[in-house]
Amino acid sequence: MTASETPPGDAPEPGRRRTNRLAIASLVTGLLGLVLFAVGFAAAALVQTRRRGEKGRGLAAAGIAASAAWITAIAVVVVAGVPRGGDDPGLASDYGQPRASALKPGTCFVGFEEKSVAVFLRAVPCKGAHEGEIAGRAALPERPFPGDGEVAAEAGKLCRDRTAFLEKTGRAEEFRLYTDRPDKEMWERGDRTVTCVVRFIGSGYLTVALEDVAKEPRDYNDLVPGDCVKEWDATGAVSVVDCTEPHKIQVFAVFDLKGDTLPSTAEMDDRAARGCAARARKIWGSRPLPENVEPSYARPNPTAWELDERQVVCMFEAVRGSLTRSLMPE
Repeated sequence: MTASETPPGDAPEPGRRRTNRLAIASLVTGLLGLVLFAVGFAAAALVQTRRRGEKGRGLAAAGIAASAAWITAIAVVVVAGVPRGGDDPGLASDYGQPRASALKPGTCFVGFEEKSVAVFLRAVPCKGAHEGEIAGRAALPERPFPGDGEVAAEAGKLCRDRTAFLEKTGRAEEFRLYTDRPDKEMWERGDRTVTCVVRFIGSGYLTVALEDVAKEPRDYNDLVPGDCVKEWDATGAVSVVDCTEPHKIQVFAVFDLKGDTLPSTAEMDDRAARGCAARARKIWGSRPLPENVEPSYARPNPTAWELDERQVVCMFEAVRGSLTRSLMPE
């Protein structure tokens, strides 16, 4: 062999740089998550490429970056897997579901799961079948931990205030309120957040968001004082809207007629009219009644009476155009 000959594999041909094999190995093992191998290959590749003038420094750097990404991902998974509220396994979901406090208000869910102070669930679209919705979130006042019982009581009141609108749906009994709240360890870390969770306990599933439940048509027997009705339907199914939206009717009182014997039509009308007038006087006193409206009422027909329906709904109805505000005195 003469001095001009180059043994195969020892050095690249003139004008052509070879890619370092350890750099390639670093990238491959980094992508596969073999972090220790990737870092080792990368360190050796960086040394060899500098000494031999080979290509591959970028590949070695990419191997290190891939390893760093794997380390970060593993750290995130480990942190996410630690139950909020400490290492108490009682506060971990049996099904790997996130805690309600980790989801945004307005999120609809299935897979409801309650453990001690924690609620776990899985987010789903509100347009599909679901069990309920996260109705709100707020923080309790800062002070020394007052005890689980007091935290539960305060959280319950806070969430009842946040979900008071459900009382106007006429379906309040179909919903149950739960709170995802801090325990002592969380409180002492500065986390005093309460998450309000509303679960549907009626028949079937919800298919609309909670804010739309109040807008669904409902029977006139479900109306409550203050409800504004877009239009009266002879079938008894009415659509309740926000009182700032155009509407024809506002309910100011409801009451039940007494007695077991079906009264005549004239007697029922007289009792309904007198009952509504008395309740209007009680609400408005000597003040003049709202303008551009006339009093009206809905009462049970003979068929409804036989079904033990006795409710009278007292309301004001717009004479011209529509109403765009509440008529109830503040």
